[in-house]
Amino acid sequence: MQNYRRKTNKKAQASKVAQARLQHLLTVGPAIIYSRMLRAPYATTFISDNIQAQMGYRPKDFIDTPDFWLNRVHPEDRDRVLTKLKSLFRHNKLYYEYRLQHRDGHYRWIHNGQHLVRAADGQPLEIVGYWIDITERKQAEAALKQHQEFLQTILDRIPVMIAHFDPQGQLQWLNREAEHLLGWSLEEAKQIDILAACSPDPDDYQKTLAFMQDAHPRWGDLRIHSRNGRVLETRWANIRFSDGSRIGIGKDVTEYKAYEAQLERQTNYDTLTGLPNRNLLQDRLSHALARARRTRQWVAVLGLGLDHFKLINDSLGHSAGDALLQAVASRLEACLREGDTAARLGGDEFVLVLEDLPEKTGVEPTIQRILNTLEAPFQLETQEFFISASIGVSFFPQDGRKARTLLKQADIALHRAKNQGRRGLQYYTPAMSMETIRRLSLENSLRSALDRGELKLHYQPQVSLENGRVMGVEALLRWQHPHRGWISPAQFIPLAEENGLIVPIGEWVLNTACAQAKTWQVTGEPPLTIAVNLSARQFLQTKFIAQIDQILGQCGLAAKVLKLEITESLLMQDLKGAITTLHALKERGIQLAIDDFGTGYSSLNYLKRFPLDQLKIDRAFIRDITREPDDAAIAQAIIALAHSLKLEVMAEGVEREAQVAFLQAKRCHAIQGYYVSRPLPPEQLAPWVRENKRLIQASEIGSGHPPTLLLVDDDPLAAATLQQLLREKPYRLLTCRDALEGLDLLAVHPVDVVMAGQRIPKMEGVEFLRRARDIYPKTVRILLTDQSNKSTEVDAINEGAIFKFLEKPISEKNLKAALQVAFLFHNVLQQRAKNG
Repeated sequence: MQNYRRKTNKKAQASKVAQARLQHLLTVGPAIIYSRMLRAPYATTFISDNIQAQMGYRPKDFIDTPDFWLNRVHPEDRDRVLTKLKSLFRHNKLYYEYRLQHRDGHYRWIHNGQHLVRAADGQPLEIVGYWIDITERKQAEAALKQHQEFLQTILDRIPVMIAHFDPQGQLQWLNREAEHLLGWSLEEAKQIDILAACSPDPDDYQKTLAFMQDAHPRWGDLRIHSRNGRVLETRWANIRFSDGSRIGIGKDVTEYKAYEAQLERQTNYDTLTGLPNRNLLQDRLSHALARARRTRQWVAVLGLGLDHFKLINDSLGHSAGDALLQAVASRLEACLREGDTAARLGGDEFVLVLEDLPEKTGVEPTIQRILNTLEAPFQLETQEFFISASIGVSFFPQDGRKARTLLKQADIALHRAKNQGRRGLQYYTPAMSMETIRRLSLENSLRSALDRGELKLHYQPQVSLENGRVMGVEALLRWQHPHRGWISPAQFIPLAEENGLIVPIGEWVLNTACAQAKTWQVTGEPPLTIAVNLSARQFLQTKFIAQIDQILGQCGLAAKVLKLEITESLLMQDLKGAITTLHALKERGIQLAIDDFGTGYSSLNYLKRFPLDQLKIDRAFIRDITREPDDAAIAQAIIALAHSLKLEVMAEGVEREAQVAFLQAKRCHAIQGYYVSRPLPPEQLAPWVRENKRLIQASEIGSGHPPTLLLVDDDPLAAATLQQLLREKPYRLLTCRDALEGLDLLAVHPVDVVMAGQRIPKMEGVEFLRRARDIYPKTVRILLTDQSNKSTEVDAINEGAIFKFLEKPISEKNLKAALQVAFLFHNVLQQRAKNG
């Protein structure tokens, strides 16, 4: 009996071990095992636990819902899968591939093996099968096919001759360029000794034969004869393969470089973006440096990081961040030349290797292309986001001769660029080590600057465009160092943000600004709103609201006098907390503004949830608002958005009269910038405000005006002719000599007809009129040409950039007729606009 029990226990133990082993295999193995019912929807009765690790689902998801697995099959594959299942009853086992949706939404390719289990009498019992993820294989196959098609296209279209010979020296293939230059088609060339036919001279033939039979790849100059007898001086590369076959690559007459591209796909790529990772990057960079040593060319290593990438991850989650990184990778690859490399090291850090630069400046067009490309909007989920990048650059051989050294120096330059702010660009220099020391010294000085009274507040006036009066001021921080003099905020504020000093400094700014505002009230100065910028660390403090209450209470300042300016990126760091804080501030009567609007990541959906009073258009869009159609369109859109949300809108960085006139015409509420005044110390501001009661006059735009013609031409004869012609006409004539001044005049004055020379300073006449069309579409535009370029002018007319063109010299009769038609056409446009 005891022996029986021992045997039974051993069997039970062995069974448990076997079950555990099986369960382990089902959990960690690469194949997902399942069983299904025999009838549609072929409900899952079992599925192995490794489904969760590989596809993100729980086994329970499949078992509890009969058609759960079928609904995860790609819609394009579903009918085929059902057809295969039906045919299983004839074939008993099947193997096929289809796409299955992962829990996170993307599709994975799987290999599916299915067997029909039958009873002893042959009756079907159930379906058992397995899934194996073959996505990587599918991607590799697609990439290989793409590379093969790419290579075939190149071989067919490349402007060099290519010939392929087998190990016995028999011609196997010629490309189109070789057929064209030699004069024989491939089929014709295979029937003859092509080397002898191309080298009728015995010496030439022996030289060609020796060159082709050389065991070592090399370059050679060969004289060959085409079928029609023409002698060609060519330079060939002889390439020998391991099986003894050869390829000759030749170019007619000119010096050239042959590029060999080894399309060898390796496995060391970044899984998220498909770009090379650090290992492959170092390998490619090492090879690039070796080539550069031979060719004596420059190599540039670019370290690239996305500005404020953390905000995307924090606000939308890592899936959106991953999608952004994939989109960035795609754009980076599109910016590079063939032979250059883009790699991802991790996070938002990328490295680009640019080879074959004849000089350092050869990198600049690519850098500009990258920065511009990344600034185009990204669509993430249902939202549109704008990002920028900072770049650090090192060069071979100037900054180092080893891959590791150049990567390290590019990284140092990248960190330096990021410290500059958005869209930073830095080239590595040995002096950066000294700069690091200087930066540490500046940081140490900053720690005691507040206690020593070195920090000052200057105040820049903000002026209403509706009545021309000063409506408020913005408090701007300045640092007067005892030895270095005035230090730019761009130098010390990022330092304060990094080391946390921005919190006590920000509190001091609030205290000082509010106290100053109260002082002005007590001394009877005109009532002014005082705007203060907030840092992220300051705004996100849990005690921030209590701090504001305490400051206003101590100063005895009404909350409505204070305006807090907050950046979009700051609000997106903690959206829920930001909304709560903003509402608490609003309940106290404090005014709220978004600073640098248009440069951050906020969406319209979030914007509606913020209790704002004002949007401030970033100076980057104001600088060329009268000269760049894109900047004008962005500014107009922001103004329109502010009006639709019943918010005030202020433009900062206004420096020219033309900018003021443009903003007035577009119904911007207020401006700030050097056109009004530089930031002033408090003792200078009050007298300045008293002396400047009305700074901005009403704009001419929109008011009644005589028919106005603008002439932009540096030809004095053209201006004199027009002045003579218009002396008895009720027209107003405006003239200037260059395109930028002309665009500014369009902003300041209501202009009906614009006439521009074909070649004017600062810009071609057609381009000037295109910009005039984009920014001021109601103008009628005429181009004056010295000698007709029909193609350019017709294209400009067809796209609507110009109404017509006149060739110089212009007769008085033709000029009168053209102006009469132009002004008449302008009146028609005006009437159409009124009639809707």
